[in-house]
Amino acid sequence: MAIYHCSVKPIQRSAGRSATAAAAYRAAARIVDDRTGAIHDYTRKQGVEHTEIVTPTGEAIDRAELWNLAEAAEKRKDGTTAREYQIALPDELTVGQQQELVRAFAEHLAERHGCAVDVAIHAPNREGDQRNHHAHLLTTTRRLENGQLGAKCDVELKDSDRAKKGLAGRKEELETTRAAWADMVNIALARAGHETRVSHKSLEAQGIDRAPTVHLGAAASLERRGVQTDRGDINRQRAAAHAAMQEIKAELEELELEAKAELEELDASLQIAADERPAAAKPTPDKTPEIQASHSIQAHSQGTANPEIAGAGNEPGQTVEDAPSKPVEARSPDGVAQSQAQAVEAPAPAPDAQTAEEIKAEYHKAKAELNKADAEIKAIMARGDFCEDAANRERAAYKALQEIKAKMEPQELEELELRERKKAEQEVIRQKAQQYRAEREAKRQQKAEQEAQQQKAQQQKNQSKGMSR
Repeated sequence: MAIYHCSVKPIQRSAGRSATAAAAYRAAARIVDDRTGAIHDYTRKQGVEHTEIVTPTGEAIDRAELWNLAEAAEKRKDGTTAREYQIALPDELTVGQQQELVRAFAEHLAERHGCAVDVAIHAPNREGDQRNHHAHLLTTTRRLENGQLGAKCDVELKDSDRAKKGLAGRKEELETTRAAWADMVNIALARAGHETRVSHKSLEAQGIDRAPTVHLGAAASLERRGVQTDRGDINRQRAAAHAAMQEIKAELEELELEAKAELEELDASLQIAADERPAAAKPTPDKTPEIQASHSIQAHSQGTANPEIAGAGNEPGQTVEDAPSKPVEARSPDGVAQSQAQAVEAPAPAPDAQTAEEIKAEYHKAKAELNKADAEIKAIMARGDFCEDAANRERAAYKALQEIKAKMEPQELEELELRERKKAEQEVIRQKAQQYRAEREAKRQQKAEQEAQQQKAQQQKNQSKGMSR
């Protein structure tokens, strides 16, 4: 299966390296360094399958001449004389297809940066993984023009100088180069009829929940023989940490499922309670004062010839309309006398009762006040003190809450308290999960620190053994 690998490293004098030595080793060639007089002869090196030099204009140039020019162009003792691109080649491709792929990438670098590219394709190590086909591309840090190295390539400039030329930063440039290599590999795989693909993106960016590993390189052969190496230890530590994280995630998912099940059970209980609640009886509206008055007046207007009504204060010959404006007694069907004014007068409307929502709002407010007072009492007691005012506030809050509960329907109060209990249980579960995550993370960090200390001690031990030898 094809894997993605594209790393970029500088060849710097400050690290004791030279472009001539690097080129000779990677190409299995012999190069004499004109600047130092050192002879770098690696002609007996095995495993170099293919070498070539790619230039921006296609001009030919000798390998020894090119890298001596690179060494001569840099005057600083900490100068960067070359830059190396190390890439992994898909094992699915043939040797010829691999060479075409590497050549295309070298041409891309030469055209984009104006540099010369020294290509060396290496076969897998005889004792290593036989799928480890890879290539080394050494690029000059200066532009190659007419057989001479001139100005620095844009990729070598500082971000401030690149910004002046309207270019992105060096980090973005590296990301672009890595993406270009991934695209070229995928195109080559597709042309060869393979479905596998590679990506330059991190596992997190790809949405893959797996811990990244470090490139073993030469340590891979030792690991296969059962010899533990520092790079192998790092991968093992990461694998163990990833397994621990997966265990934590599984436990958290289980807690979430339990919480979800409890919430569904709560919703079902509330729905059953709502279905069983009896419908409230609708009150019959009273007659309005206007209707009552009209009925009373109509009853009296039809009986003006009645001696009882005529003798109630009207003068002889007067009708009801001509009678003086004073109360006229009327008799109800049961014989009880009432005044006309009392019959016409409307009863005073009763004050509006509190709605269920208003009572519920008062309940939540009172409950919050009680919780606040209770927390205050606990804080005071934790200090070993006592405050009468705080105790009075707690008793008053409790009394107010009980008074509001008395106003509520029993069924509604039961539902509300049940919901609050479930909510409190969910909060306890959330806090326990958070505490569990914190404890596991602390243990993981402690273990990582111990392993780092052990690794450091082992390195110091190895260094002391080397010095003694």
